[in-house]
Amino acid sequence: MEDLNHNQVILLTILVSFVTSIATGIVTVSLMQEAPTTVTQTINRVVERTVEKVIPGETKTVVKEVSTVINVDDLVVEAVKKASPAVMTIYSTKSTSTKVGFAIADGTYVATMGVAAKDDSYEIHLSEKEKISLKFVTADEETGIALYTPLFPAGTTDTNKKLSSISFSDSGIAPGQTSIALGSNATGDRTLSVGIITSVSGATSTLQKISSQAIGAQTIGGPLIDIHGNLIGINAEERLAISSFSVKKLLDSIK
Repeated sequence: MEDLNHNQVILLTILVSFVTSIATGIVTVSLMQEAPTTVTQTINRVVERTVEKVIPGETKTVVKEVSTVINVDDLVVEAVKKASPAVMTIYSTKSTSTKVGFAIADGTYVATMGVAAKDDSYEIHLSEKEKISLKFVTADEETGIALYTPLFPAGTTDTNKKLSSISFSDSGIAPGQTSIALGSNATGDRTLSVGIITSVSGATSTLQKISSQAIGAQTIGGPLIDIHGNLIGINAEERLAISSFSVKKLLDSIK
């Protein structure tokens, strides 16, 4: 070693490193062949992860989920705005009595509570000067639901023959659900109350009843809607509504 010059020492060092690396590789391969499968799998994963960090792969789009807070009050406001134009006060032409009703089926019919005789006379007031008579169509003795059709003056265009109507809900009804009872008083002003459905009884194919804290005396005959503004029932008495399935059934019977 003392007889070697500087360049020879460097070459000797490189040679020793090369031989050592070859020997290390041979030993590693031998150990990998004899090692259990679980150990080799772990080593391979480490190597793959290391290579991924060194060699950039394809650009990946990261989707971040953002939680949206839904305000129930806002939904109620929108629901009332959507459904309230279809709610109306029904005036008797033979007395000073009034009751609540609402338009369905594209405004072709008006639904309300109270089985009436065919000779009973009612009307609705679209404005202070415009009054529309209601013609009795049919009623269900069991539920008390009655249907009328508006009699527009002769010469009224088809466009104006439709009242604002409420759409039927396609979703189910369950206890704990928010419900909104709409009504109208003797002066034609809209009334409403909000409450929770406490129970649902009966079958949709026969007679289904909905108990809700929202239903008061001023809303009887009016619609019970969900927070989307769709019809789920007709208010039959305080804290009780008849499911909209009964309204649909009565409507289908006259088609």
